[in-house]
Amino acid sequence: MSTCTLLEALSELPDPRSPRGQIHPLPAVIGLVALAMLMGRTSLIGIARFGRQHGVPLAHALGFKRGKTPAVSTLSRTLRRFDAVQFEAILARWVAGR
Repeated sequence: MSTCTLLEALSELPDPRSPRGQIHPLPAVIGLVALAMLMGRTSLIGIARFGRQHGVPLAHALGFKRGKTPAVSTLSRTLRRFDAVQFEAILARWVAGR
């Protein structure tokens, strides 16, 4: 994992959502959350607003296929479902490879 990008590392995180609930790719959602938090956004509203303010270029760079980042409700549902322990392990391996 030492030569992959953060988004590539995040793609290893199993997606707990049903196929119908996978409008936004999980690595893109987690990437948006991480980037927004690094930029000082500390709430779901702030994270969603950050995505909307930076528009299509950021959305596509993170891997959102529709060019649109998720709303607060989608962020909330998604973040409640994924396995934080697995996320932490993936992130730790990625950081260790740096």
